[in-house]
Amino acid sequence: MSGIDHLLDTNVVIGLLKGSEPALALAQQSGLVMQRAAVSQITRMELLGFPALQEQEERVTLAFLSRSSVCQIFKSLITQQIQKHLRIVMKSIRHWCKNFALSTSSYLQLLARMRSVLAYCFLQSRYGSNEASV
Repeated sequence: MSGIDHLLDTNVVIGLLKGSEPALALAQQSGLVMQRAAVSQITRMELLGFPALQEQEERVTLAFLSRSSVCQIFKSLITQQIQKHLRIVMKSIRHWCKNFALSTSSYLQLLARMRSVLAYCFLQSRYGSNEASV
């Protein structure tokens, strides 16, 4: 991480992208220079993996990420985060299936698809470039 002055948290990046006054003030106060800033792979994954992300927001986010570095982090930490999100997703799917009487086979297909999506996100965060769409 030589040459990196700031490691940006997901919430700070979201604030900067939205033009939030506190985030902009913090950036100015700390002397943030994007070429000397970084985000973690998890932050990148959270930003690009947001389910309601619109195309324009994705373009803006990718442009933002292209001006900063993505820090490599331990595979075990990424796996831990993905497993955490997978548990949350699976709980939501079970709740949804129960409330809408989804058949067992449909539930299993949906669950398998969600695992595939999360595995893809993991691979992209581990091996993808800044421009890769997750």
